[in-house]
Amino acid sequence: MRPPEKITVASVIRMMEGPLAPLPCASETRFRKCDECVDIETCGTRIVMREVRDAIAGILDSTTLAMVCEKVDLARQTQNQAEALTYEI
Repeated sequence: MRPPEKITVASVIRMMEGPLAPLPCASETRFRKCDECVDIETCGTRIVMREVRDAIAGILDSTTLAMVCEKVDLARQTQNQAEALTYEI
């Protein structure tokens, strides 16, 4: 029996919202040149937004929904422990 597939946050976002790129010119799957762009190869905005896209994709592609649930559980435990240590005077 095969283990279940790991669902990443990126795959959910891509399925529901589309590309992760902040601008269409930075998208790998739905590239669209900006109207005001003179040269897409040397556009500073596009260069930086591709770096942003790569950073976003790196995090979201490596984060599974199970990991998000674990982070939520840990945050709640930490919050509950902090509340248990609160003293009112």
